Amino acid sequence: MALPKAPWVKPVLIGTVVVVVGGVIAFTTLGMDITSWFHKNEGKDPAKETKPAAELVRDDKGVPVSPPTIRLSERAANSLGIKNQTIFHAIAPKNLRALPPQMGTLAYDNDRLYPVTSRFAGEVSEIMECPPKQRGSRPLLPSTYVPKSPEVINPKDDPRLFTVGDRVKKGDLLAIVWSKDLGDKKAALIDAIIDLRRDTVKMLELERLYYEGAASKASYLEAQRTVQKDLSARNAAERTLRIWKLTDEEIDAIKKEAETIQEDKRDPKKEMNWARVEVRAPHDGIIIEKNKNVGGWSDPANYNTPMFTIADLSKLHVWLNPVEEYLPVLQDFLKKPLATPINWEIVLQADPKAKPLTGALLRVNPSIEPNQRTALVIGVVDNPEGRLLVGQFVTATIRVPLEDGLVEIPTTALNEEKGQSVVFVQPDKNKLEFTMRPVSVVHRFKDVVYVRSKIKDQKPENGNGATLPVQPLLPGERVITESIVQLTKALRDLRAKEELAHVKDKSR
Repeated sequence: MALPKAPWVKPVLIGTVVVVVGGVIAFTTLGMDITSWFHKNEGKDPAKETKPAAELVRDDKGVPVSPPTIRLSERAANSLGIKNQTIFHAIAPKNLRALPPQMGTLAYDNDRLYPVTSRFAGEVSEIMECPPKQRGSRPLLPSTYVPKSPEVINPKDDPRLFTVGDRVKKGDLLAIVWSKDLGDKKAALIDAIIDLRRDTVKMLELERLYYEGAASKASYLEAQRTVQKDLSARNAAERTLRIWKLTDEEIDAIKKEAETIQEDKRDPKKEMNWARVEVRAPHDGIIIEKNKNVGGWSDPANYNTPMFTIADLSKLHVWLNPVEEYLPVLQDFLKKPLATPINWEIVLQADPKAKPLTGALLRVNPSIEPNQRTALVIGVVDNPEGRLLVGQFVTATIRVPLEDGLVEIPTTALNEEKGQSVVFVQPDKNKLEFTMRPVSVVHRFKDVVYVRSKIKDQKPENGNGATLPVQPLLPGERVITESIVQLTKALRDLRAKEELAHVKDKSR
């Protein structure tokens, strides 16, 4: 008596047949596709080849090795262009890494800006004439320049006063200011000296009378106190003038005048210079700002508007605005106490074919620009001939050191497979066998990629179906730089073919 069939048996049998038939079709199709890739544009018929163009490398038990490795025929490798010239040895990076070019501008070095103002408030009575050789219309020559022939003054160099663009040297007289405050300070010193001289004579007379019994002790002590007050007033007046940077010669002249002051011995020439304040250049440089003219009022308390501003333009600052992703490497390197300054090459946008200028990174500003979300990186560049102008646009390439534990390979050696970055390594240079190895990429650039040669935790990286553990790539290992996409697809199809064959065996 036949047993009744369960209702689910028939659908299961139909499904099994469909899977097997589909696997056979896919098996045949994949094999044909792989063979056709590796024999593209070849004269012979791939179907007549006895040796497979590509196959999985297996162990002694016939199981594909892990990580997956593909073996190519010599003909297939030649068809893909895989040869010694396209196999690259991973190397430890020796040079500094160049970040993508950054746009920036040239700016003044704040440590090389020198405001020039009068020491005393007063009226500007005179602006000095600028010598022709220091005028801004002439090129800035290095200090070592020696003219071959005497310089001829251009007829257009008519006498004129100091102005923006003129070069000055430390100590050059720029302007004269007449100051009532200076006259008052000098007069205070003279008054203190006169009072001290008079009260000293009075004290000595009282001292003589006190010891003779003709004067009281109280009057003598009061005279001593007065002399001490006069002495303090004289010292205070003298120190005030020294604070305002009057020279010893000028102060000695005031003391001499106080000792011999008499109406019939007045010196009109000295009196004309009594309130005269000289304004001199505090440093070599170029005048970049002029805020006062003859008749104007100069006040040292108003720091926002000095008479002149002088800049030393032998060095300029470079302001760059890199994106946030480049900040960690810059900040970490600058934290090292004995770090070599990060180098960069600077090219003027107005003259991109000129020889790049060299400079060094100084610091990173502690704040982010809120609108563009960029940081401010400040560096310095030499400008000995004055060719660079403040405000010019520049393109800077920053070169930073790489961290330890990296190797460098060409970008063409890298491919993406299921969310993982993979390379194909040739373990034995005498065999056309290539292992797909997931790697950890640290930096990607147009021509080179930097991957880790040391990995602590060899787990699959997050990705779409990533299952293979990330492995280090060691210096000296051979990586393929040609037909990486084709090799990845061929290996993927061979593995799929293997899985289908495994399913077929199970369904029997």
